[in-house]
Amino acid sequence: MCHNHIRMYKRIIRPLFFCFDAEKIHHFVFAIIKFVHFVPGISQLTKAFYKVNDDRLKRTVFGLEF
Repeated sequence: MCHNHIRMYKRIIRPLFFCFDAEKIHHFVFAIIKFVHFVPGISQLTKAFYKVNDDRLKRTVFGLEF
């Protein structure tokens, strides 16, 4: 994350969220995330952006590979 995003989060978003009840903010943020993913292409874009391919993370548990 670039420094401008971190500054924006620390100076604007975080203080705004802390003015409200934590449970309400939790539901609000997840509702926004669900809504945004209905926009065509956003789901694929976020999957591509956050996809991690690192063999060190692979685990086999009870015969299932994660």
